[in-house]
Amino acid sequence: MNLIPLEERHVVDFLNWEDHTDPLYAMYNFEETAETIGEWYQWKTEDKRDLYYAIMEKSRAVGYIGLKNISPITRKGEVGIIIDRAEMGKGYGKEAMEELLRLGFEELKLETLYLEVLPWNERAIKLYKKMGFQKTTAIFRPVDLPEDEKSLRAFMPYKDKIRKGRSYSAVLVDHMELTKGVWRRGI
Repeated sequence: MNLIPLEERHVVDFLNWEDHTDPLYAMYNFEETAETIGEWYQWKTEDKRDLYYAIMEKSRAVGYIGLKNISPITRKGEVGIIIDRAEMGKGYGKEAMEELLRLGFEELKLETLYLEVLPWNERAIKLYKKMGFQKTTAIFRPVDLPEDEKSLRAFMPYKDKIRKGRSYSAVLVDHMELTKGVWRRGI
């Protein structure tokens, strides 16, 4: 596995990713088409405060990871990662996170990396804690949740973390942070 700067040609691989069938994770499915990947790529890469990398296994992009909202003033950055469902459980997320943390703390000289995670994404929460991230707060964020019967049943255990609005739902997401000092002690 290696990380390389994300290019539009990598996004073509995303079109062949396996979809999540569990309604809790359907929002992570890559919904773009061959006609819209150029716009998606432009949208992801237009902000100069954001760095995205393809997670490569051999010559195929099995995921992507980003360091977003990089602030040279506060020396903070936001982490995000998506892995092809078919490639989960193979260690790509852990390896990619380790490399991104090194990049953020050593090369970009950031002091704090943070992320937000949905309460039902237990696999991700476990990885983030293993990497040293600690929950600092929880914040309601708008999320487009499906309304079909199967989805409503899937979200039932999390009903205390979901607020229904007229036009959207909000989910209580965990905000987690990792400081350079904590990261260094974990190396």
